Amino acid sequence: MRGVLHAGIVIVLLSFALSACGSEKAQASPDDWAAGVCSAEQKFAEAIANSRDNADPSSLELAARKERAARVGNIEIEAAKQLEKDLDAIEPPKDAKQFHEAIINNARELAKTIETQLDAIDKATTAQQIAVANASAEFDRQGSNTEVTAKAATLTDELIQALTTQPQCGEVPVPGETPAPAPTPGV
Repeated sequence: MRGVLHAGIVIVLLSFALSACGSEKAQASPDDWAAGVCSAEQKFAEAIANSRDNADPSSLELAARKERAARVGNIEIEAAKQLEKDLDAIEPPKDAKQFHEAIINNARELAKTIETQLDAIDKATTAQQIAVANASAEFDRQGSNTEVTAKAATLTDELIQALTTQPQCGEVPVPGETPAPAPTPGV
């Protein structure tokens, strides 16, 4: 009986170990990783660009301005969450792990920052309160972007080269360079 029990435990442990191995993501090559990152970032940038209109928020009445901020902000939140998902699906090369985790966290933090910003805008009773919410959100974004820039310093020359030569990167900033300002609901 002990032999059957022992064999059963070994089989269970072996099947568990094999299923765990099958669920791991394969590590991407530098070029494949860069293409995936750039593609995800491009998709995010397009979603943000498509959310814009030509309205000057300062010319809108407070209620219309708040409605517009909610509409644009919710699109940005969904785009940031999708970016996080897309990046999380990529297994980076070993030397890109720190940077990759930083850009995933940046996407996550962006969604949270916009949610906080929209909550403050929703409660605002004056244009000045909206301006404070926007400034606070921009400050939070800069802090998160600083972390990404710091982690970019850990990338090897091969990884930086892979990122800079990807056609999908388009207008995506090169790691280590000063990034363009993050999108802000035009409120």
